[in-house]
Amino acid sequence: MYSTLLQPPNPPDEPPQLALSAPEIKACHNYASHHFPSHTVEPTPQGACSYILLLTPFTSSNALPTILQFRLPQYALPSQTLTLPHRVYGALAPQTKELASLPLSKRDGVQVLSMSCIPGSRFSDLQPGRTADLSPRDLGRMGQPMRSFASFFAGQWATRSSSLGCDGAGGRVGGSLVTRLYRLERELPAAQLRAVAREVWEAVEAGGLDACGLVFTHGDLLSANVIVDPETWRIQGIVDWAESEVLSFGLGLYGLEHLLGFIGPSAVEKEGQEWIYYSQADELRRIFWRSFHLRIPGGFCGEGRRAVELGFKVGVLLWHGFAWDEGRIDRVVGFERDGVEVEYLYGFLGVACEGVRRDSTVEECTMVG
Repeated sequence: MYSTLLQPPNPPDEPPQLALSAPEIKACHNYASHHFPSHTVEPTPQGACSYILLLTPFTSSNALPTILQFRLPQYALPSQTLTLPHRVYGALAPQTKELASLPLSKRDGVQVLSMSCIPGSRFSDLQPGRTADLSPRDLGRMGQPMRSFASFFAGQWATRSSSLGCDGAGGRVGGSLVTRLYRLERELPAAQLRAVAREVWEAVEAGGLDACGLVFTHGDLLSANVIVDPETWRIQGIVDWAESEVLSFGLGLYGLEHLLGFIGPSAVEKEGQEWIYYSQADELRRIFWRSFHLRIPGGFCGEGRRAVELGFKVGVLLWHGFAWDEGRIDRVVGFERDGVEVEYLYGFLGVACEGVRRDSTVEECTMVG
């Protein structure tokens, strides 16, 4: 699901991955032309679960386009996913409306959604990724997404509890969280990773997440879904909320790690890849946590800090321990088919071949000031 501004169609030699047949695509264009007669209609890069059109007004050169998305029935978004992102995060999330349930060919109930555009560039298109040593210019600019991300998570922290109007963490991930951790403890492809999963599973079973509170959590918080101002790198918005749900605070913090490095050539294996942190990653992480604590009165220490650290590990395990497999998310990753995901687990959990782990991802409150 793309909600950034003016992403050009793929070049002719790279056709988009279409989820619909040619007659169904024509029906989508006809729907758009009929219901938005004062807009130009053009395809934009496609997702695997939907067909997406960009609608640009004829009359105003300053007006932002609208995204029109046709989601197959098996990928239809529930009302909570449509309304909560913008309600909780305001301008950082696109406004989404359900327009119709459209019959296409033999498919009943294709969901038609309109979404507001968020101007900017995907951070993945700008993020340094060829060397671990950031240049002084890039290091200076990286401070801005750190502070913006801190503001995003501080706003999330402020909404924790049951005030979201939801029934709690009973969604696709939340409703099976303990079972999923148990599977990871048994099925992850390396003993060191299974040991971490076991520790995390036992801590969750013992109530270790209770102090975190529940928040509305993005389900795919990667650099490609973080939209920034191309000049300042200030975060303008977060897109692709299709997998979002209510979960314990901290489970989305794996998204911060994605901003602190990149997948690059392995220093050990000739043709392998590994997660590489920027050499200044700790400095950037301190900027994030200082900014976060300045935005939340009293901060969190002791039990709260340990709970958030646990939430971070749970999030890493759940989001990178299971393969997406066209949305099924029910297969534990393995070396052969999911090497990059395994490298995320190694990198984010700080697990090396020797079993060495980074001590903490959540900074102490004493670092503020």
